[in-house]
Amino acid sequence: MRKRLKKNMSIDDLAVMVQRGFENTATKDDIADMATKKDLTGVAMKKDIEDLRNELGNKLEGINRRLDAMADYNRRIARIERLVDGLVAR
Repeated sequence: MRKRLKKNMSIDDLAVMVQRGFENTATKDDIADMATKKDLTGVAMKKDIEDLRNELGNKLEGINRRLDAMADYNRRIARIERLVDGLVAR
């Protein structure tokens, strides 16, 4: 483990560091176009989107079950049609 060497810092060094920090700070004009909490009222939040995803997933599962049932019905109808065609051909 490396030990940190203590560096004696003068008031002037500290002032320079603080000044650099202020140079990188946004001003009111810089953030004027950003959205506020009030602007975001009514916007879908993560939980809202997750709830919608779950609801949509449930609906899609139901649709898939119905499509599977319809495919099964179509197979049964095709089988019945083949049986009827065989009876008619006799």
